[in-house]
Amino acid sequence: MNRLIKISFILIVVVALSIGFVTGASGSAPPRLEVMIERTLRLTPTQTVTADSGKSFVVIYWEEPGNTQSQSRHSVYQVNVNTSETGISRTNLGRGARVTPGNAREYEKNYIGYYRYPASHTANNAQLNNYINYIIEVGSSAPYQQARIYPPIPNAHTNYQKNSDTCSGCHRTHYAEHPMLLSRKIMQEMCIECHDGSASSYDVIRGVARVPGGWVAAPAGPFVGTEDNPSTSFHNVFLEDAFDTPLNQQFLLYAPGSGGDRMNLTCTNCHSAHVTDTSSRYRLLKFPEGAPEVNAYSYVRGGEYRVLYVDGMNQFCGQCHAEYDYGSRNNPMGYTEHTMYEGIQKAGDYYRHPTGIDITNWIGTPKTTLPLEHRNNRQYMTCGTCHVAHGAALHNADQASPELAEDPRLAERDRYKYDADGNRIYDRLDDGTEVTYSSMLKRREGMGICLECHLDQVWGNTPGAQW
Repeated sequence: MNRLIKISFILIVVVALSIGFVTGASGSAPPRLEVMIERTLRLTPTQTVTADSGKSFVVIYWEEPGNTQSQSRHSVYQVNVNTSETGISRTNLGRGARVTPGNAREYEKNYIGYYRYPASHTANNAQLNNYINYIIEVGSSAPYQQARIYPPIPNAHTNYQKNSDTCSGCHRTHYAEHPMLLSRKIMQEMCIECHDGSASSYDVIRGVARVPGGWVAAPAGPFVGTEDNPSTSFHNVFLEDAFDTPLNQQFLLYAPGSGGDRMNLTCTNCHSAHVTDTSSRYRLLKFPEGAPEVNAYSYVRGGEYRVLYVDGMNQFCGQCHAEYDYGSRNNPMGYTEHTMYEGIQKAGDYYRHPTGIDITNWIGTPKTTLPLEHRNNRQYMTCGTCHVAHGAALHNADQASPELAEDPRLAERDRYKYDADGNRIYDRLDDGTEVTYSSMLKRREGMGICLECHLDQVWGNTPGAQW
C-alpha cells in the first residue's frame, strides 16, 4: 500500500510538473505587441522632444501576466537579413522595463503595467530611420512574438495601439458602407485609399516603394503603371463592383491553371487586413489551412527595395493556380514531386516547368539573379522566380495562356485580359488582326527569364534533357 501511495505521489508530481512546463512554454512570448511610432513625444505636459531628421521614435509595448518585476522576462531581438542575403540573423537588444506611475511619460498613461522597449527615449534604438522595414521579436524562446515596423507610419494592419486613429482610417462605427463597418463598400477602393502612395510607403498602382532615397521599384510590380509605361498584365482587382450586378453579367475571371474555376478577384483574396492564424506576417498573405505560411523578409540595401524569400510562395500561388504548382512538396493537386534529371513530366493536360525544385547544384551558368527561396543553405525555384504578383509593364512579351485562349469550357469573353475599365487588352497587327496583349506577369522581356538559367549549352545544362 505504501509503495502504491509513493507511486501515485510521483505520478501526481510528474503530471504537475508537466502542466507547469506546458504553461511555461505557452508563455514564452507576450500575447501581442503594441507599437508606437511618433516624430514628436510629449514627455511631460510642458516638455516635448523631436526625432532627428529622417528618423522617428519607435516604442514597443507588451503585457506579461503575472510579472510585477521592474524588468521583463523576455528579450528583445532585432531581425536582419544577413550580409550574404541568404538568411536572417538576430541581435539581442536586451530586456524591456516596466511602465509605472512614477516613470510613465505623458503619452504613456494608458500603458501603466506594460513593459516597454527601449526604456529611455535617449537610447540608441529609440530612433529608427524612416522608410526602413524593421523586424522586432520579443520572447523567451521560439516562437517569438513579432512586429514589423515601418517608420514613420504606424502599421494599422498588425500592431494595435491604445489609440483609435489606426482603426478609424478604415472603420466607421455609425455610418459604414460595408458589413465589416468599413468606410468603403468596394474593397479595392478601401485599399487604394492609402496604398496609392498617399498614406503608405507602398504605391501598388505604380509598383513602387518608398525608401530613404525616394521611390524605387517594388518587387510585386505595378497594377496600372504610368501613362508612359502602362501595365500589360496584372491581377485585375478593379472590377469588384461587378458583385452588385446580376450573376450572368459579372466579369468572370478564370485563373490559368485553375481547371476553370470562376472568381471575382479582390485585394482580400490574397491579403488579410489583420494578422490571423491563416495570414502571413509578410504582406499579410493568406494561406490555406495546413499549408506553410509565406515566410519572407523585405529590406533595403544598396538603395534598392529587396525581399528575401524563405518558404511558402508556391503553395500560396497554388491556391488559384493549382495545376502550375508542379514539382514542389504539398502541392494543391497532389502531383508527384519533381526530381532533378528525371525529365519534365505532365501535370494536368500540359507539360509544365516544375516549381519548388532545388537548384542549388545547378550546372552551367552561375546562380540566377531572379528571386529564389533560401532555406537550409539551399536555393529553390518558385512561381515568384519568373512572375510578379501585382502587374508587369513589359511590352516585348506578348502571349496568351492556352488555357484562356483555347479552353472550350470558357465563354469567349473570358479568354482575354481586361484593363481596369473592363476593356479587352489587345494588340492590332498590320493586317488588322487583334491579338491578346499580355505579358503574363513575367519579370523579363521576351525569353529573358529562360536565359537566366539556360543560356550556356541550352540543352546541355538542362536536367533530364534528351539528346
